[in-house]
Amino acid sequence: MTLRSNCVTFAAGLALMIASGAALAAEGNAENGKKLFFSSAQCKICHSDKKGVKRVGPSLFGVYGRKCGASTKQHYSSNYQAACAKTHWVWDEKTLDPYLKDPSAYISSLSGKNMRSPMTRQTAKPQDRADIIAFLKTLK
Repeated sequence: MTLRSNCVTFAAGLALMIASGAALAAEGNAENGKKLFFSSAQCKICHSDKKGVKRVGPSLFGVYGRKCGASTKQHYSSNYQAACAKTHWVWDEKTLDPYLKDPSAYISSLSGKNMRSPMTRQTAKPQDRADIIAFLKTLK
């Protein structure tokens, strides 16, 4: 084998290891997500995990798989309403992850308006977001 083929083999193996690690990090732990929901992520301040219990934000009971803006008796910001009207997304990993990472940036990107989301809390760590999403999946 030449040095070049060894380098290509090494690079391919390294890429596979990185991809595997990213896939493992993305798998959520619902128990840790529950702890985050009720403690450091501070979700509980504005959201309930109980059905029909509204706080400042909507109840997150049944949020996974729910269409955006579908929570009854909830006043949504005009930016959020515009984003829902444009894209009609459903809350799942693909939407919850970027929303939890930076709610204002995510909603602004969908609505086309540069406005702050009422939810200002950002969850920077990918594993924390995956864990919170895993917990939200259990709320049914």
